[in-house]
Amino acid sequence: MGIVISAGGINLFQYSQRVTDALLKFKNSEDGCKQAATKFSEPGKKALAAEVCRHLGVAMGSYVLAKEYFGPKYNEVYDEERDWLGHDEYARIKEGLPGLEDLSPVPSSSSGTDVPGPYSEYYSGHVYKAYYRDDLVKALWRLADRECQTAKAQIDQLDQM
Repeated sequence: MGIVISAGGINLFQYSQRVTDALLKFKNSEDGCKQAATKFSEPGKKALAAEVCRHLGVAMGSYVLAKEYFGPKYNEVYDEERDWLGHDEYARIKEGLPGLEDLSPVPSSSSGTDVPGPYSEYYSGHVYKAYYRDDLVKALWRLADRECQTAKAQIDQLDQM
């Protein structure tokens, strides 16, 4: 999946199809991965194999979540497409994926006043941070790549035990 993403030039349909295909394959492999982890007799190997499965699960989950943030999203309240998400939504994602890197917020106003800019979320008299959806997609892809690299290193480590 990382090769597909790093090549660029992929549209939402292609990305969605490839993630769906990979997810179908992984769901079968995920059960196999967990079963394989239980077959190790040594506690150290068993624990490391379980970690491999966890890292692969986080990677696949990150790719699937990225699919939801690919491109702008229509906001019914404001009757417009938005290429950003609000802080609360981003905070929920970060809570679920602690390894996700911090994103830089979109500047709320070029004038420096309290008036919210076009990419800030105004609620109850406060200006909240907003984040570009595209930045989140890329951060999710990087997280998935790091998780896959970690899983690979652990698999190599299992081979040497």
